[in-house]
Amino acid sequence: MQNLTISGTNLGGSVTSAQVFVGAAQSLCAVKACTHTAVICSMVAGTGINVPVFVKIASQQSNTLLTAYSAPVCAELMSVRLNAACR
Repeated sequence: MQNLTISGTNLGGSVTSAQVFVGAAQSLCAVKACTHTAVICSMVAGTGINVPVFVKIASQQSNTLLTAYSAPVCAELMSVRLNAACR
């Protein structure tokens, strides 16, 4: 899971009051920490670049910023032996 940190002003200061929305579907990003100047949340699963993100504190919505998911990384390649029954 990847963390997303949003910095700004008037961000509420309470984990329970901050909501972070990610992507065109406006999925909720689970807020882990919040101060008046920063919100940290766990990114929802997804892919893409230019992904819209905004914060809501109570009923007030912030401006929208764009982010990108990290590119995929392949760590290992293993060959698979097929069972004779699967051929």
